[in-house]
Amino acid sequence: MGWWFFAFVVGALVGAVVGGLLAKRGAVKILHPLLLPGLANLAYVPGTLSMMPFLSAFSGPLLDLLLLGSLATVLWLAAQHYGVVPSFSANQVAVVALGVYLLVGYRVQVEVGLTGDEPHYLLIVHSLLRDHDLRVADDYAEGSFREFYDGKIGPHLAHGTPYSVHGIGMPLLLLPGYALLGLLGVLLTEAALGAFAVREVFVAVEQLTEDRGAALLAAAGFGVTVPALFLATAAYPELAAATLAIALFRRWVSRPPASSTRAAGWGLAIGLLPFFHIKFFPLAAVFVVGSLILWPEKRKAIVAGTAVALLGFITFCYVLLGSPNPLASYGTQRVFWEHVPLGLAGLFFDQEFGLFASSPFYIFAVAAVGSYIRRQTVSGWLLFATLGAVALPGAAHPLWSGGTSAPARFLFPALPLLAVAAGAVWSWWPRRGVQPWVRTLLIVSVLFGAYAASVPGKFLYLNQRDGTSRLLESLGASWDLTHYLPSMVRADPRSLVLVGVGAAILLLVAVVQLSSRRLRLPPLVVPLLVATCLVDFVSPGRAPENAHARWMEDLLWGLPGRQADRFVKLPSMSSVEYGEVLGLVDLPLREARRSRRDRREQFDHWESAPIRLPSGKFVVSSAATGDIELCNGEGCFTSSRLGQAFQTGVGLARFRVRSTAASADLRLRPERLFGKSVTALQSLAFEDGLRLHSLDDNVFFEPRGFWVRAGAKAHFVLEDRRDVEVVLSLANGGRENWVEVEQPESLLQFSLRPFETKRVQVSLDNNLASMTVTSATGFRPAELDPAKDDHRRLGVFLTAPVFDLSREPSR
Repeated sequence: MGWWFFAFVVGALVGAVVGGLLAKRGAVKILHPLLLPGLANLAYVPGTLSMMPFLSAFSGPLLDLLLLGSLATVLWLAAQHYGVVPSFSANQVAVVALGVYLLVGYRVQVEVGLTGDEPHYLLIVHSLLRDHDLRVADDYAEGSFREFYDGKIGPHLAHGTPYSVHGIGMPLLLLPGYALLGLLGVLLTEAALGAFAVREVFVAVEQLTEDRGAALLAAAGFGVTVPALFLATAAYPELAAATLAIALFRRWVSRPPASSTRAAGWGLAIGLLPFFHIKFFPLAAVFVVGSLILWPEKRKAIVAGTAVALLGFITFCYVLLGSPNPLASYGTQRVFWEHVPLGLAGLFFDQEFGLFASSPFYIFAVAAVGSYIRRQTVSGWLLFATLGAVALPGAAHPLWSGGTSAPARFLFPALPLLAVAAGAVWSWWPRRGVQPWVRTLLIVSVLFGAYAASVPGKFLYLNQRDGTSRLLESLGASWDLTHYLPSMVRADPRSLVLVGVGAAILLLVAVVQLSSRRLRLPPLVVPLLVATCLVDFVSPGRAPENAHARWMEDLLWGLPGRQADRFVKLPSMSSVEYGEVLGLVDLPLREARRSRRDRREQFDHWESAPIRLPSGKFVVSSAATGDIELCNGEGCFTSSRLGQAFQTGVGLARFRVRSTAASADLRLRPERLFGKSVTALQSLAFEDGLRLHSLDDNVFFEPRGFWVRAGAKAHFVLEDRRDVEVVLSLANGGRENWVEVEQPESLLQFSLRPFETKRVQVSLDNNLASMTVTSATGFRPAELDPAKDDHRRLGVFLTAPVFDLSREPSR
């Protein structure tokens, strides 16, 4: 507290002097953004946290982003006030976007690799290049994908054919780059498409408003936020559709094609959209209708170009599928319209896969569509129709989340158009409605995207469909931020109510924006705090019930003293050096099942339980002899003898090891990890310099320790300045549990009664120690106490030496 008081006094004096100097020059508004970090200081006021427990979230990474965002805003306002803001051109913005996408894409390519359906699209490219045909069944069988993908994929074939179920549009687009430079060429092609889309957003807003500031705002709102940061470097057809959408929209708002040939070319491009995916048929229809309305002199050319493309698509389907109906490729229905309400709620409001949770800028962009329609009626309604043409088919799909990809993938083709509407409305009515919030929403969105793209080892844009956002989990160092947003993956009553409230707020924002009066709104932080207080009041989270009148360091377990590094460092990440981890990690593979070949009980194979591995090179060893295979969800591959190395480039993927030995007793150790360091997904500092690092996703972070997920094995590294015997506590949850604690030279197994605590001793070597904790079963707090709104599957709680879980009222 002494250091805090000293910093407060010094900061107040410096602020008073600087504020006085700026006030004399009429520039005191430059310092206004610095009021936001002051919210963290409110947590020091006794009793504040009992009324606004959400304030405890302003620590760790979230406080870092708040400080960086406030500082960036101060610098921007200072540059504006003193007239030193640079003027960017469309081409300069495109070059910057290209550089950003190449950096992000290269990191994703090295540390994550291809995900979702990307390997299947690239297999079509590979088949076109090597076999000169579209038959990929033989490529799946031969494992040709291993030339560009280290994982295992199963066949995605059109019903009853040797051809891929995926469209050929994206593979044809990526073919030249792949032929010249392999995966690097693919990345260059994707980044170039993304940069072109950003440029078109900038040009469209500039043509509408003649305001480069508004154009830059729109380009940043689309280009350097989620999902564009990750979908602009991914082999998904939404990227091509988004690029075509903004290129066409930009010409809708400027002028018609100069010749019939160009108009026919646009019609041809629109008609080719189904080659990328058949879900783009409604989008193509909107584009055709819009072009016919806005370019009446070129209607014949547009219809001719579109007709040629669609005729080619129908012929293509007939040749490959034996039917002109493109839906025949699936064999079964893939779209269920009764899912639309749930899917729409998920696409916009879900905390894992929704648009607003990862990029709040689009709250204003969606609300601004009505105002845009008032000024640009025809193109505005076409923008609204475009949003519906991508949102409704995406919502009708059972996997509305978009699979293993960035959030809101199915909405991506309409997002550049929404950014244009946001930039134009911001420029046309600078003092109307919710305009004071726009900069804040944009800065938050940019910081969320930058954080997700830059934190080493944390692929925060890839969620696990477990009901909690990885981004919010990472940012919530001292408080559960996921409590305030709905999960449409769970679709529980509380989440449905939150979606209803969110939809009502969005409608209110749109109405306010349409208002012709000048309406002064409070800063964004005020309604945010009010909303969180209401959520805490109506649906209490996991707040300690004895928080009243307690000081911050007592309640949060020590931003000062115990987690001081999280409070001070920028960014607040803790990493364990790569070489140290290599020397420590030696994981026993737990048996999942044994398989028998026939009635004589002849042994077939032994199989381990699934384990998540970072990308790298590994060796499986055993006292027994035999062959092994590495398997994932789609099959087994990489057969070799025990002791031989295998490698994977798929980060944090789930694998199992299969062995022909009857009693395998397998152990896994890394020889090389693809990266300079292994970054702890979460870190916790205890007293006397003891630090505990979680190295995988099988835990839930808490201010006092880590919950191991039920039925999961979690890996940890302990770090201490002294080589001593460390004692930790394992506190069981609300159901009887079987727990295993594995160290390099020992295995401890025991059962725990509900809320029983057991102390575990760990030996450190060279200031480090590794351990794994397995929780066989678990519980959901909401099942034991209906008053609690905690649906996580919790197993066992790893924490400091002295801890009694039964006294925690929130558990």
